Amino acid sequence: MTEGNSRPFNKSTRLYGLGRILIGGAVALAFIAAGCSGDDSQENEAKGSSAAGDLITSAEVRPGPNSVLSAELEIETASDSAIEVTVDGPGDSAVAGSPDGETANATVPVLGMRANETYEIEVTATSTDGDETESLDLTFHTGSLPEDFPPLDVTVSEPDAMSPGVTLFNAMYWGPPDDSDVEIEDPDDAGLILGVDSSGETVWYYQTELTVSDVSTTDRGTLLISVDDVVIREIDMAGKVIREQGTLVATEYSPTDIEGTTFLSDITEPIDIDSSHHELYEMSNGNTLTISTEIIDLDPARTAGLCDGKTNDDGEPIPDPQAVVGDVVTELTPDGEVVQEWAISDYFAPLDRQGTDMCTEPIAIAPPNWFYPHREDLRDWTHANAAVVDEATNTLIVSSRHLNSLMGIRYAEDENGPAGELLWDIVPDGSLAMVGDGEVAYHGHAVEPQPDGTLLYYDNGNGRPGTGPDAGVPPFSRAVIFRVDPDAATVEQVWEHRDVLPDGSPVFAGFLSDADRLDNGNILITHGGVSTEAELNYSRLVEVVPNFETGENEIVFDAILGDQETIGWTAYRAERLPSLVFGE
Repeated sequence: MTEGNSRPFNKSTRLYGLGRILIGGAVALAFIAAGCSGDDSQENEAKGSSAAGDLITSAEVRPGPNSVLSAELEIETASDSAIEVTVDGPGDSAVAGSPDGETANATVPVLGMRANETYEIEVTATSTDGDETESLDLTFHTGSLPEDFPPLDVTVSEPDAMSPGVTLFNAMYWGPPDDSDVEIEDPDDAGLILGVDSSGETVWYYQTELTVSDVSTTDRGTLLISVDDVVIREIDMAGKVIREQGTLVATEYSPTDIEGTTFLSDITEPIDIDSSHHELYEMSNGNTLTISTEIIDLDPARTAGLCDGKTNDDGEPIPDPQAVVGDVVTELTPDGEVVQEWAISDYFAPLDRQGTDMCTEPIAIAPPNWFYPHREDLRDWTHANAAVVDEATNTLIVSSRHLNSLMGIRYAEDENGPAGELLWDIVPDGSLAMVGDGEVAYHGHAVEPQPDGTLLYYDNGNGRPGTGPDAGVPPFSRAVIFRVDPDAATVEQVWEHRDVLPDGSPVFAGFLSDADRLDNGNILITHGGVSTEAELNYSRLVEVVPNFETGENEIVFDAILGDQETIGWTAYRAERLPSLVFGE
């Protein structure tokens, strides 16, 4: 399967998702209520208790507004006091926030609990003068998870070797295979993010009507999420919407999905970029980095005969391209104002560097093609799927799937040259010579700069030379680490990890996918789009302990999303949050 040529089933249109940047630490989480989400809250079966004393005049724990696994603790004291909350119960991820400073009226989130369990919550207040301290005990019972949640099979072989925390990832529903006679009721809400603890138990989730794409954390203890690749939404960890920005696709070009569901809510603010797809994270300067798109018309005289001999799946000739969609990496202020842009068309011309899909028939409902319903002649030229600023080297690193490229661009002007200059480009048969026995990546995803200057990358392997049916060698995917030396014009492969299926054949994820370095040095790999022979899609998430000397990497956490037989679910990216309460 080629990414962009299919989209998972949804009551809306849907594809891709999940996060880049981790901010560690279990510190205060500020609840910010700023408008309604536009989504119906999950019916919550959880129950809590209340108590009162002399200093703590009222303490009540009630179900969270959007999840049966969360709670809100309302505390009132007779005078300004410092509040501490501890949570005790099954698992190791249950945690409470704490009010910022001393207060007489506080709302504290309780997160990370398992379904159908009982938790003991202790509230302690100490008066401002320190003369009085009081503690009260409360009980909270969590409810049942929604019945339409995806199947998840987790194997933990070495729990002590894992990086602690909660694994956060989106889950996209694909349904049964096309030729299946299994009747399955589709999920009520298409957008889903899951958080699972070290045992694979679901301890956090967020549901919304439209598909959730990329997700990342902020210093404020909130999440930025890309909704259907056209809306930027910020939520707190209780699932409350803080702000929402709609791109031009959502506000003008295609304001509803294929079933007529609007992308906009009452609080959506328009922003002047076409889309926000594949990448969305908050930079250290407070701005947002994402990937947008543009239409580039081509010269018919130069495209004549370009696709001669190319046919679609039905054997019909593919017409020559008239226009392409190119990607534009974009930096935005928190208010959505464009700070600067890097269009891939500024570095390469579509007909000079055509990539892999110039003569592939576009699928109308697949991004980025569905972004522009008024143009039926578009080809997905670059399909960028990752962008990140490596501040240590002043480099903007961009992954372009259809150009088989991982490129480095000078982010800001410095003593070495102007901003926007192309510094290097890792590509098959490119100008960087491969040192040693490694090989470059094909159709890769999710580049992550490392502290030592190397680059962690997911190499999907689509179109890898020497693999495929014609070569008689099965394709494979891998996580890989590259070291780039721009001065010497070289690239070196310093590590890789490949997984195998139970039958011994290599794992091949032809779309989606991610690789992230964890706090303890382990690497979390998301084989995002794995397909069975019955064309059922699933994901495999593994945490490996890398051995850089021998290459014998140990798997300590192995999770299968989707049952691989009757129903398809996939994840785009996955992160390990040290705690569900984070940020400054």
